[in-house]
Amino acid sequence: MRAVSHAYAETKEVQARAGTATYTTGARYNPVTVYNRIEKLAADIRRIEREIVAEFWDNDGKFRGPTEAEQAARAKRKAPRLAELKDQLEYWNAVRAEQIATGKTNNYSKETIKKGDAVKVRRRWYVVARANTKTVSLKTEHSWTDTIPYAEIQGHKTAEELAAAKMANEESEAENVAS
Repeated sequence: MRAVSHAYAETKEVQARAGTATYTTGARYNPVTVYNRIEKLAADIRRIEREIVAEFWDNDGKFRGPTEAEQAARAKRKAPRLAELKDQLEYWNAVRAEQIATGKTNNYSKETIKKGDAVKVRRRWYVVARANTKTVSLKTEHSWTDTIPYAEIQGHKTAEELAAAKMANEESEAENVAS
């Protein structure tokens, strides 16, 4: 009886661990998480590249740019971390490209979404007030706009599609009133 009870407990523990692993992997590869990770890695790379050429206060109390030798020393010191970040960025860009290719996420941008379009965010549709480089401003029922990154957009309808749907809805209502 003890052996059966012990085996049952082990089975439950293994199932719980498998569930946890599945959940964490799913969260790690969530399209919004992948997009945010790519943005952070790109920002970290830009920060390190700026640090290599950054001006500084020298021992004489003067603010100056680094010499070529100082830049080379900084680049050599930061090269391992920079290479690691670039490898990670390459990997996550490939993951994002695969997600886009398989339809798991969309590749919305300022070029595809315009003012007056509608976007679906967290299961609700909003009208676009402004399309920025990295985010979209959405009209709300309140006196302010909400801003969300393109990665969080789940659906898109152009202003023309909205107008056609409104016309069809008005015609349908007119027919219902007439009958």
